[in-house]
Amino acid sequence: MQICIENPNYQPIGDIFSDLTLVLVDDLREVKMSLHRNILAWQIPYFLASLGFPEGEKKTEITLHVDEVETARLFFLTFYGYKTEWSTRQLLLVIKLKSYLCLEIKAEELYLLEIDPEDFPLFLQVIDLPEIEMDNRLLRCVKKNVPEKYSWQGVDKDFQTKILESREPLLVSSSSGGKIKVWNVESGECKETFSVREIPIEDLILSTNNRFLFFGGYKKVFKKWNLESGKFEQTFSGHSHWVTSLALSTNGFTLFSASYDKTIKEWDTRDGRCLRTFTCHPDWVTSLILTTDQRRIFAGCRKGTIKEWNRFSGRCLRTFAAHSSAISSLVVSSENKRLFSTSYDGTIKVWDTEYFDRSPRFCQDISFES
Repeated sequence: MQICIENPNYQPIGDIFSDLTLVLVDDLREVKMSLHRNILAWQIPYFLASLGFPEGEKKTEITLHVDEVETARLFFLTFYGYKTEWSTRQLLLVIKLKSYLCLEIKAEELYLLEIDPEDFPLFLQVIDLPEIEMDNRLLRCVKKNVPEKYSWQGVDKDFQTKILESREPLLVSSSSGGKIKVWNVESGECKETFSVREIPIEDLILSTNNRFLFFGGYKKVFKKWNLESGKFEQTFSGHSHWVTSLALSTNGFTLFSASYDKTIKEWDTRDGRCLRTFTCHPDWVTSLILTTDQRRIFAGCRKGTIKEWNRFSGRCLRTFAAHSSAISSLVVSSENKRLFSTSYDGTIKVWDTEYFDRSPRFCQDISFES
């Protein structure tokens, strides 16, 4: 891996420095480097302050305690345009040094690294730097590099859990021919393809831990597929007509299914039991969504009405006329303040759902051509 650091923001700071000697010290040795003042002028105030020197104080020699003198020496030579091949360990040490010098660090530098087991503790130190923004992709990089039987000594338990439970972003698609494909969203790679007899598939949903896929269609049932083992685990029977829409709770233990039999059913995904049936709908239930706080269900019908349900009591909270034709899909915003509905009448509508004492207020109508 090549690294060449340039300084596009070069700004000399007058005659405060004529020359600067940089003393690099690690546990084994000391190296002195003479640097012309202009090379480091733009960053000197930052690391002088970090070393406790008063602002504007004239210094001709600065000592930096580093993890490895040779890596630090090569790093500073890059300010002259010098290029070098970094080992993974050296790159990790350079990132630590950049943090010390208040230089920009990007998490992207770490995404594709393959870490030797002996360097894994150093890797954990680097990702714990305040400049590193921990995202799901970095968590998966850490998980991929965890040595076998790693002790996790000194690592925060919550952070350990977050690493071990990280997962790759998946997308699942189905076709009219009964093919279901599982995709990696970041790479675009198709990870798995399998065929099912239940065609057409009306809806499918992936559990939050990426382990289970639920799908349903015209055979009045929906099924649970284990993506890790590649086997069917459960068939959910109880509807008397097509299954049209599915909604899964965050913990994956409860699933709601809508059907042309005018009902919504609540299921225990662990044993396949039907826990409750919601029966107030006057027509086919064509779409449903569970709010992100897991408290309410919105369900759309063929006649264009939407019903709001209390998930726990099973009580219908309100019904409102939303469209002039069947509801095709529903989406709730992450903060549960907006409901988006689409319909075969050719419109998308946005609803304000914060008015709990009456029907949601209509906010916006988005028309589109077929």
